[in-house]
This record gives sequence, structure tokens and C-alpha cells, in this order.
Amino acid sequence: HELKTPIASIQGFAKLLSDDNLSKEEKEEYINIILEETQRLSNLSSNMLKLSKLEKQEIVTNKTEYRLDNQIRKAIIMLDEKINSKKIKISLDSSEVSIYEDEDLIMEIWINLINNAIKYSNEKGEIKIKVIEEENDVKVSIKDEGIGIPKDKQERIFEKFYQVENSRAGEGSGLGLAIVKRIVDLIKGKIEVESKEKQGTKIIVSIPKETDVLVV
Repeated sequence: HELKTPIASIQGFAKLLSDDNLSKEEKEEYINIILEETQRLSNLSSNMLKLSKLEKQEIVTNKTEYRLDNQIRKAIIMLDEKINSKKIKISLDSSEVSIYEDEDLIMEIWINLINNAIKYSNEKGEIKIKVIEEENDVKVSIKDEGIGIPKDKQERIFEKFYQVENSRAGEGSGLGLAIVKRIVDLIKGKIEVESKEKQGTKIIVSIPKETDVLVV
């Protein structure tokens, strides 16, 4: 279904473009829709391959020590265009914190979670990111002021292709949080959700400090 929907849309609008009576404005509109659906299909395919690879992975071996706070700042910069398009205020509260993990894998967590927070935030909303270093782990919370998640749906949000009703499902693939959950499981971490409808959502990721457990 997730693949058929954008393909059907591309086929439908491609057929409409063959009409010689279309105005210039209509042609531009249909071309833009085809480009958007093509990008959606590309993102979906990429995420499916990424998740498939992660599901086959049992251990994480490509670990290095790096600054977690700097990585989160980089993720925010990478999403700057989306943040500005909705005029969202985003803040990071963190001291200098280093972790020993696979940097690319962990970056996937922040990109997906911050992107979700932006997606479900209202115009001119605020996203607060906080990093707390504890004795046994590092906790990162990402809190938005968006539409929130009904309590009975919260346990399912990490399932593949699952999207909460009325959550602008057309904007995503329903794989981002599944990817996040798989990575958190790989590093023996923990992920929690605190949310109320129309009052925003807070996602808390705990990254263990132990370095004796390998991950691929």
C-alpha cells in the first residue's frame, strides 16, 4: 500500500499531462505533484532498505568517542530549512557530553526525532532538546508543542508503517520511528514517550555508558 499510493499518483498525473488543453498553471501543478510523489517514493525506498539492514544487524562495532551535544547541534543545522519554513523556535540545553557509540547510527536517531517534532509542531511552535548525563547513561529528551499522540496509540508508534490517524500521514512513510527504535535496541538503550493530545509530545532516549557491549 505504501508503495502503490505514490506510484498510482505519479501515473495518474502523468496521464493528465498528456492533455493538450491543460493550462500552463495546471501543468506546473501536476509536475510539482509528480516530483513530490517521486521524492516520497525515494525516501520510502531508502528507509525500507535502511530498516532491513538494521533488522539483520546484531552488534554495533563501528564505535568512536565523540561529542553528543555537537552532534545534536549538527542535526538541527541539517534540518534548518524545515525549521525556518514553520518559524519554529528550537533550543538545546546541554553541557559538553561525550559518548562512545556508532556516530552515524546515533545521528539517525536525532534526525528522525527532530524531523518528527518539526512535522507535528504548529507554526511558530517551540521544540526543546535537553541532554542530561547521569551515572549509567545519557538521557536526551526532545519535546514539541504539537498535536500530541492519543494514549491508546502511543505503544504502536514504533511499529513499521504505523501512523496515528489525523497525523498528516501523507507527510511521512511511517518508518522513521521504527528505525529509531531498532537503533535504540541495538545499543541496548531505552526510548520513552510522554504525550497528551493537543499538548505536545516528549521523546526520551537513554544511551547507556557501558562500552563492553558490542553493536554492528
